[in-house]
Amino acid sequence: MNVLFVDSTTEKQAFYGTKFSSVQESHFTSCELHLRLASPEEYSTKLADSDLLILGSGLKDKAVGIALQVKQLYPEIEILLFLAEHTGDSFEYSAFENALAAGVRKILPDNASNLDILQELLVVHNELKRSGKIREAKLFVVKSVKGGTGATTLVAALAEVCSDANKKVLIWDFDCETRDLSRALSVNSTEFDKKFEGWLESPRSITRESFTNALAPLSNCAKICSLLLNTT
Repeated sequence: MNVLFVDSTTEKQAFYGTKFSSVQESHFTSCELHLRLASPEEYSTKLADSDLLILGSGLKDKAVGIALQVKQLYPEIEILLFLAEHTGDSFEYSAFENALAAGVRKILPDNASNLDILQELLVVHNELKRSGKIREAKLFVVKSVKGGTGATTLVAALAEVCSDANKKVLIWDFDCETRDLSRALSVNSTEFDKKFEGWLESPRSITRESFTNALAPLSNCAKICSLLLNTT
């Protein structure tokens, strides 16, 4: 789950990052949190892959405006707003109302307990699973120091076995130079080749969107022998 922390200073950003890391390591080991920090000036460049946005207490009046803008651009992103420990009593009702109207999921104090944070993480994580944005999966990695040892055949066979067990299967060919697995399955889509080359040439990291765009359904892009037909 990708979590983005936004606050006015790096110290406050790190404060929330440390707090959430502690909760994850102690109570939420079943989910891997990918934490990123950003200032109010740069957060918009890191929103695309975010699942949860944390707005720190240092943002003050800027927080509601940021929440409103984020929800307009990415309505699926969940938002938690933190307030300074003694702000709650002086925080006007209208400000709470505006924050919730802007799409803030929950308002928490900076001294919120690990249990409070864990509850919010669990709810958000479960909603992401229900929506299909996060899937519980098992990863099988087959690697070989040199070619000709049967790694490609083994991967294809594993995919077939998993498919026979009614599991959805994703085969990822990491051999960027020869693409033996892709060739073994006769993936001959010109569009797929262009997307694959784009990955290699792009200086940016692979995002969730670029990964999804580069998927090549075997039913559309490959000529598969009957033995491997179920891997789709």
